Amino acid sequence: MKPAVKRAVKVSARVVGAALALFLILPSAIWLVIGPLANNIRSHSIRSEISGFELPVGAEMVDAASWVGNTGNGNHVEIVGGAIIRSDLSQADLEAVLAQQGTRYYSLEPLPLVDEWQRHLPGRLFPGLSEDGGRALVASSPGDWFVYLGTYGAATQLNLRAH
Repeated sequence: MKPAVKRAVKVSARVVGAALALFLILPSAIWLVIGPLANNIRSHSIRSEISGFELPVGAEMVDAASWVGNTGNGNHVEIVGGAIIRSDLSQADLEAVLAQQGTRYYSLEPLPLVDEWQRHLPGRLFPGLSEDGGRALVASSPGDWFVYLGTYGAATQLNLRAH
């Protein structure tokens, strides 16, 4: 065999080998690295968006957080964003303001959260809420305390946290 043909065969074998390796590695990389990274970036932007909510006078955002994972209803990834808000306003007045700024799917619940099921999702964002439902927060300062929760679509469903 001529040297030029041998070299062409070697180059072709390397290209095919690299393509095969990429074909085998890429799906795992998407599920283990690329998908979770894209969802984490989206989660961070949601937390920033919630932190930037303009609340009326008499209300303050104490903390904001976001979480990526399966909320328990189906086999898909969701992003949950939330905030703890202390307010001198009523729940209805605060909801009217948040409805203009937040997501379509949200809830505003007064603290303390009573039962364990009610504390499940907020507890993933704010661990103190899963322990005592926010009783320590309510006792720490005057005013009404609320937890805001919104659900947002994930950047991609190619993420092991969906299962």
